[in-house]
Amino acid sequence: MACVGIYRNIGLDRKSRMDWIPPCLEGCISDISRRSRCQPVPGKARARGDFLEVRPAFSVKALAVAVLATLVAAVLPSVYWISRNQLADQDLRSGIAMQSSNIKYLLQNQFNGFELIARSVKGFIDGSENVTAQEFHVFIDSLNLQMISPGLQGVGYVRWVTGEDAPARALELVRSKQGSSAYSIRPAGERPSYAPIIFMEPVKGNEHAIGFDIFSVPEARLSAELARETGDLISTESIPLVQDATQRKLPGFVLYLAAFIPGPAQVAELQELRGWVDLPFRLDDVLAPIAKTLEPGLQLVFFERQNSKNVLFSHGFPPGASAANASAEELEFSRTDYLAFAGRRWYFQVIPTEAYLENKHKSTHHWIASIGILLSASLGLILFLLLTSRDRARAGPGDDLEPAPDHGRAQRHARCDSRSAVRDGPGRALPRHPHQQPGQPEPACGPGAAQHRP
Repeated sequence: MACVGIYRNIGLDRKSRMDWIPPCLEGCISDISRRSRCQPVPGKARARGDFLEVRPAFSVKALAVAVLATLVAAVLPSVYWISRNQLADQDLRSGIAMQSSNIKYLLQNQFNGFELIARSVKGFIDGSENVTAQEFHVFIDSLNLQMISPGLQGVGYVRWVTGEDAPARALELVRSKQGSSAYSIRPAGERPSYAPIIFMEPVKGNEHAIGFDIFSVPEARLSAELARETGDLISTESIPLVQDATQRKLPGFVLYLAAFIPGPAQVAELQELRGWVDLPFRLDDVLAPIAKTLEPGLQLVFFERQNSKNVLFSHGFPPGASAANASAEELEFSRTDYLAFAGRRWYFQVIPTEAYLENKHKSTHHWIASIGILLSASLGLILFLLLTSRDRARAGPGDDLEPAPDHGRAQRHARCDSRSAVRDGPGRALPRHPHQQPGQPEPACGPGAAQHRP
């Protein structure tokens, strides 16, 4: 280092330093050349011209290899996590679809029971010339409605009256069948034809239905005429039931099946319309028991028609909430379906709650993927440390350390400098080194000085 200081003091550049080398400094130059491979201590800056190569504190190649290894190792847990998420979504959708299918199945069974009762009553009416109130009561009571078709409000018989004196004949028919003059045709007024309800079982809860003219309700008249034309069971649109005149209005429906007076078998067109089997029900009474079969966290909504905002029934929503408040994620996993029955489609939707989605998405695959990515990062770190240690070992034990100062060599260099300074001075003797013994030769200068170190 003293030799380098001389170069700096003289002010020579690197090329000039190599051209002008005093003989006594050849040992210093060879010593510096031997040390020129030393790497400075990290964080210390070397002055220009120290003949030392500056190297980074770590190998960029080792870092790149470690990062690449981490990314490659992380591919497997990442692919596992993505695939498991997709499977979890598929399982969630499959579970909601299964719940929707179960609702459809139970509702279909319920409606099939309604149709079975309607056709049974039609057969009873077709086989009787004159049905009395007592006969109708006994027959309906034998069907055990609450067991076969829970949710059905009742079973009625509607007679069709048309022609001259239709209002008087309709009123007489109702009073004669009920055996009381207290009944009347409702609503009052003259119409071309009438369709009053003359029987309705059970009587309790259906008192207001006796004498009601269904043709006074446009939706009911349209469905009854369609049932007459097709011979099928036809449902009305959502209408308030006459039984709920004094109660809270709930969405109700009425099923109509036409009954005819049998004519000659060879001339079916001569069959005369006798009336209709009348089956009223509230949608809440039918769907409430079915909705309870849903898995907790699922909500059920029935619409009047497709893409309609008119909700007929809802289940599982918090107070004040509705399907309109469902989040995008809830609607994404929701399931919409319909059931075709009685000439119309019954649309419904199963919507999961956020709590339901969160509970279904909880799985151990998140933890497994996290552990896999953590192990990948650990592998990259270990690989980086190993590669860095290998590079240091190949470079040599002293390449990453700053060489320790050699005070003895510095003192010899100082004496060499002094000799050079007084070489041309005649008669001047050099002072003896403080540690030099009498008769001991002077320390050597030049290329062989390093081999004569004390």
